[in-house]
Amino acid sequence: GKMVRDFVVVTQMNPSFDSGGAYLALGQVYLKAPSLPILGEYRRDLDRALGFAKTALKIAPKDTHNLKFIADVYYKRKEYGQAFEHYRQALKTAKQLKGTEEYEAYRSRVKKWTKKSKKKMAKLHHNN
Repeated sequence: GKMVRDFVVVTQMNPSFDSGGAYLALGQVYLKAPSLPILGEYRRDLDRALGFAKTALKIAPKDTHNLKFIADVYYKRKEYGQAFEHYRQALKTAKQLKGTEEYEAYRSRVKKWTKKSKKKMAKLHHNN
């Protein structure tokens, strides 16, 4: 709870701080938290996570981390087409890191999730 309140304070003081990083962090809380009712408002909530992801992306639309995060949220929501498109955009923007260890690790992870999204889309299309 305290961590969430701290992120909220950051969003109020400077919404664009760290390319919307406080919104990204809030979204992570709601994406990664367990789905246990005893956690109250801090349990997994994909709608809230998506809202925070959209806000972060609005602040910094070309930020690789924001693009990957919104893709992660769409993937968890089983919106594989949206996930795929955002993973592809994240991969394109990650090229600014090219030549670094961070880029290679990031590229590998995003490529994996792009393929997974594509497979899920194909499977859904085939079943319909």
